[in-house]
Amino acid sequence: MPYLFGNAQHVGRREYQQDAFGFSNPFDEEFTAHAGLLAVVADGMGGLEHGEAASRAAVQAFLDAYRLKTPEEPIAQALERGIQNAQQAVLSVQRELALEMQCGTTLVATVWFQNQLLWVAVGDSALYLCRQGQWTRLNDLHTYGRLLDSRAAFGEITKEQAQADPQREALTSYLGIHDLTEIDRSIRPITVVEGDWVLLSSDGLYKSLSLLEVPEALQGTLQERCDTLLNAVLSRNLHEQDNVTVVALAYDPGRVPVTVAPKVEPAQAPPPPAASDVTQLASPRTVAPFPVTQPAAPPLALPRRRSRVPLAALALVLVVVAGYFVFRTTCCAPPPVVAAPPRPVIVNPNPPDHSPPEPPKPNQLRPPK
Repeated sequence: MPYLFGNAQHVGRREYQQDAFGFSNPFDEEFTAHAGLLAVVADGMGGLEHGEAASRAAVQAFLDAYRLKTPEEPIAQALERGIQNAQQAVLSVQRELALEMQCGTTLVATVWFQNQLLWVAVGDSALYLCRQGQWTRLNDLHTYGRLLDSRAAFGEITKEQAQADPQREALTSYLGIHDLTEIDRSIRPITVVEGDWVLLSSDGLYKSLSLLEVPEALQGTLQERCDTLLNAVLSRNLHEQDNVTVVALAYDPGRVPVTVAPKVEPAQAPPPPAASDVTQLASPRTVAPFPVTQPAAPPLALPRRRSRVPLAALALVLVVVAGYFVFRTTCCAPPPVVAAPPRPVIVNPNPPDHSPPEPPKPNQLRPPK
């Protein structure tokens, strides 16, 4: 199995665990050959009721939908079908519990297929790529803070106002909203290289621990790295620690079974020539006793015919060129250069005593109090 994975989860200081996660079957080689390995993380919205029911239903529906992928179906299309099925599953939970618009979850899902990475996400759960100790978040977070930062970039508000807004962490998109239009997805697969690994997490990770504080190179297996990240979060002993879930994926091409071609025995050498044959080699007209394979002769290249220009055509071209030269030098000669008249001297018509007044002093430009 060339795919590697790990996971870690903790309830934090919450009463319920509202995070959920899952994988496709990494041991199904026939399925992973065209579908890769899928990982899903969902974070039930703590401000709404039954967030744990929404997150579990979304993860299960996504896995069920992706399991139906065929070798002919693109991975991106299977991910799109998965997010729509997860949305319908959360809406069904709302109807069963009579909690319309009061039950929802975020979701981030990614597929690692050989050396390619594709994903889809809704809400504020995050997907990171770790390459040589450097972290890069791949998906956009659907929060009101993203809109505030955009307004600050255009100068509508200050950066301080954008950071201090009490609604900054409010979600603008999640599974369970009736008009699900804000979905982040990979436009094209990302090519990963040897040593890369990805991390899916709920917001309980990055809201408690900055990845800049994580050691540049986490050691050990992916499971040990997930445990290290979780322990780093819990070691802060935050009073309002949220649920935290981390899931890691990687690909080890060294674990792919290699098919070795069968060994080919060398051809046996022909027997040595007889004495009579060796005697015949002295004759200038004899044939060598050993079969000699002559290289295939290249195809014969037909000699190109030299294109000869008739003298009459060449003379016609010379006549035309000479006539054009005479026409340009006689009929179309440029007119003689005429000296431009001297430019008039412009004198200020206003005497010095009619010069404009001095500009007002700076303090006179201030608006009245």
